Amino acid sequence: HDALPISYVFNAHGWNIVGGVALPKAIVEGIDFNGDGTLVSPFATVSINGTILHFSGASGSYTVNPDCTGTLTFPGVASFDIFVQPGDGKQVWMIQTGPAVPGPPVFEGTATKVSP
Repeated sequence: HDALPISYVFNAHGWNIVGGVALPKAIVEGIDFNGDGTLVSPFATVSINGTILHFSGASGSYTVNPDCTGTLTFPGVASFDIFVQPGDGKQVWMIQTGPAVPGPPVFEGTATKVSP
C-alpha cells in the first residue's frame, strides 16, 4: 500500500564561506519523507546574502540508522548529517556537510513534523 509522506518544515540559518568571507544564508523549506528512503521538497524559500530564491519539487534521499543518526541528500545541491528524535520523530536536527561550492557551509537547523 502507499503510505502518505510525513511532512516536516525545515528552518535554518548560517553561512557559506566564499573567498574567506561569510555570506549569510537562511531557509524555510518543506520536506516530505516518503518512508522508503526518498524525499521531496514541495517548497523552499532561501535567502543567500539577502537574495531571495524560491524552489519547489526538489527530490532527494535519506537514511536513518538504529541509533537515530543518518544522512539526507539533495543530489548536487546539499547534503546533511541528521539526528531524528527517538520515538515520535517530531524533530530532525540537521547540519550541512556539503558541497563546498560556492564555499564551505556553516549551516544548521531543525525540521519539525507538521503532519500527524
